[in-house]
Amino acid sequence: MSTQPTAAARAASGGVPRLADLSDLPPTLDLTTAARLLGIGRSTAYALVRDDRFPCPTFKAGHQHRVATAVLLRLLGIAVPEPDQPETPLHSE
Repeated sequence: MSTQPTAAARAASGGVPRLADLSDLPPTLDLTTAARLLGIGRSTAYALVRDDRFPCPTFKAGHQHRVATAVLLRLLGIAVPEPDQPETPLHSE
Protein backbone atom coordinates (compact mmCIF):
# COMPACT_ATOMS: atom_id res chain seq x y z
CA MET A 1 0.00 0.00 0.00
CA SER A 2 1.38 3.38 -1.04
CA THR A 3 1.81 6.10 1.56
CA GLN A 4 2.07 8.79 -1.12
CA PRO A 5 -0.97 11.08 -1.27
CA THR A 6 -3.10 10.94 -4.39
CA ALA A 7 -3.22 13.87 -6.78
CA ALA A 8 -6.63 14.92 -5.45
CA ALA A 9 -5.48 14.67 -1.83
CA ARG A 10 -2.31 16.64 -2.60
CA ALA A 11 -4.31 19.41 -4.31
CA ALA A 12 -7.04 19.43 -1.65
CA SER A 13 -4.44 19.81 1.11
CA GLY A 14 -2.94 22.88 -0.52
CA GLY A 15 -0.20 21.17 -2.50
CA VAL A 16 0.02 20.87 -6.24
CA PRO A 17 -0.20 17.41 -7.77
CA ARG A 18 2.72 16.20 -9.84
CA LEU A 19 2.12 15.89 -13.57
CA ALA A 20 2.37 12.09 -13.28
CA ASP A 21 -0.44 12.13 -10.69
CA LEU A 22 -2.98 13.96 -12.84
CA SER A 23 -4.35 10.74 -14.30
CA ASP A 24 -5.42 9.81 -10.75
CA LEU A 25 -7.74 12.79 -10.39
CA PRO A 26 -11.46 12.03 -10.06
CA PRO A 27 -13.85 12.97 -12.90
CA THR A 28 -14.88 16.17 -11.12
CA LEU A 29 -13.13 18.44 -8.66
CA ASP A 30 -14.46 20.69 -5.94
CA LEU A 31 -13.98 24.39 -6.57
CA THR A 32 -11.20 24.78 -4.00
CA THR A 33 -9.10 22.04 -5.62
CA ALA A 34 -9.74 23.45 -9.09
CA ALA A 35 -8.69 26.89 -7.84
CA ARG A 36 -5.43 25.51 -6.45
CA LEU A 37 -4.64 23.89 -9.78
CA LEU A 38 -5.26 27.26 -11.45
CA GLY A 39 -3.12 29.06 -8.91
CA ILE A 40 -5.92 31.20 -7.49
CA GLY A 41 -7.32 31.40 -3.99
CA ARG A 42 -10.58 29.96 -2.74
CA SER A 43 -12.23 33.35 -2.19
CA THR A 44 -11.25 34.51 -5.66
CA ALA A 45 -12.63 31.29 -7.16
CA TYR A 46 -16.00 31.71 -5.46
CA ALA A 47 -16.14 35.38 -6.48
CA LEU A 48 -15.43 34.41 -10.11
CA VAL A 49 -18.18 31.77 -10.01
CA ARG A 50 -20.60 34.27 -8.48
CA ASP A 51 -19.81 36.76 -11.27
CA ASP A 52 -19.98 33.99 -13.92
CA ARG A 53 -16.30 34.60 -14.75
CA PHE A 54 -14.61 31.37 -13.61
CA PRO A 55 -12.27 30.32 -16.45
CA CYS A 56 -14.11 27.05 -17.12
CA PRO A 57 -17.69 25.83 -16.67
CA THR A 58 -18.82 24.91 -13.16
CA PHE A 59 -21.93 23.16 -11.94
CA LYS A 60 -23.64 22.65 -8.62
CA ALA A 61 -23.85 19.18 -7.08
CA GLY A 62 -25.88 19.64 -3.95
CA HIS A 63 -24.26 22.55 -2.14
CA GLN A 64 -20.88 22.19 -3.85
CA HIS A 65 -19.58 23.84 -6.99
CA ARG A 66 -17.82 21.25 -9.17
CA VAL A 67 -15.53 21.44 -12.21
CA ALA A 68 -15.02 18.70 -14.80
CA THR A 69 -11.41 17.56 -14.45
CA ALA A 70 -10.90 16.97 -18.19
CA VAL A 71 -12.09 20.50 -19.03
CA LEU A 72 -9.81 22.03 -16.41
CA LEU A 73 -6.80 20.04 -17.60
CA ARG A 74 -7.46 21.09 -21.22
CA LEU A 75 -7.66 24.71 -20.06
CA LEU A 76 -4.24 24.25 -18.47
CA GLY A 77 -2.89 22.81 -21.71
CA ILE A 78 -2.47 19.31 -20.31
CA ALA A 79 -3.32 16.50 -22.71
CA VAL A 80 -6.21 14.43 -21.48
CA PRO A 81 -6.09 10.81 -22.66
CA GLU A 82 -9.23 9.48 -24.29
CA PRO A 83 -11.07 7.03 -22.04
CA ASP A 84 -11.05 3.39 -23.03
CA GLN A 85 -14.15 2.44 -24.99
CA PRO A 86 -16.22 -0.30 -23.34
CA GLU A 87 -16.42 -3.55 -25.28
CA THR A 88 -20.18 -3.76 -24.84
CA PRO A 89 -22.62 -0.86 -25.03
CA LEU A 90 -24.02 0.45 -21.77
CA HIS A 91 -27.52 0.41 -23.23
CA SER A 92 -29.20 -1.52 -25.96
CA GLU A 93 -30.72 0.16 -28.98
